[in-house]
This record gives sequence, structure tokens and C-alpha cells, in this order.
Amino acid sequence: MQRRVQEFSPTAGKIKVGQAVSLMNEFVTTAIDNNGQYIDKEYPTSPSKWGCNFCAFKEMRICPDAISG
Repeated sequence: MQRRVQEFSPTAGKIKVGQAVSLMNEFVTTAIDNNGQYIDKEYPTSPSKWGCNFCAFKEMRICPDAISG
């Protein structure tokens, strides 16, 4: 029987763990306020040609940021 779940073990070096913790802390401080509520705000988009290739919204022609080509 084949395994249907693949185990992923990220690098556990000091630098990579520090970077991961830093990014997680940055996310928490920008996404959650002091009362524990989510901060609702608009995030800028920066689409790339590669990213838009497989986007469903491009096919529906409703994405204002879709790159023509």
C-alpha cells in the first residue's frame, strides 16, 4: 500500500529557525491587534507573469492585476 502522506522536515539550523521565528512574529504583530482581533486591511498585490499563468481569476477576466500576454 502506498503512503498518501509525505513527511516534510525543514532545515533546523540556527539561522533558518531564527528567520522563521522572526517572520512569524512579524506576521502576528501586523495581523492581530492588542485585543486579539484580526486587523482587516488591504494588502498590495504584486502579480508576476508566472503567478498569473495558473490563476482562475485570469481565466474569468475579473482580476484587475492580471498581466496580459
